[in-house]
Amino acid sequence: MKTHIKELRKERNVTQQEIADELGVTKSYIHYVELGRTNITLENALKIANFLNVSLNELVGRQDGQAETHKNY
Repeated sequence: MKTHIKELRKERNVTQQEIADELGVTKSYIHYVELGRTNITLENALKIANFLNVSLNELVGRQDGQAETHKNY
C-alpha cells in the first residue's frame, strides 16, 4: 500500500523515531514503509493516522469520497 506518511510526517515536524515509538516498532520499519518496501498493517496505518491526526484516506492519498476501483481478472 502506497502511503503519504513521509509527507504528512514532515508537515507536522514528526520524526520517524516518534512514530516508531508510538507504534512500538523500529525506526527502520517506518523508513521501509515510507519507501514502499514493506507492507503496513491496517492496525499500524490506523495508529499512524491517529497519531498524525489525519484520516486513513489522507494517509493513503485518496480524496474524500474517492472510491477505489477493482479490476476483475
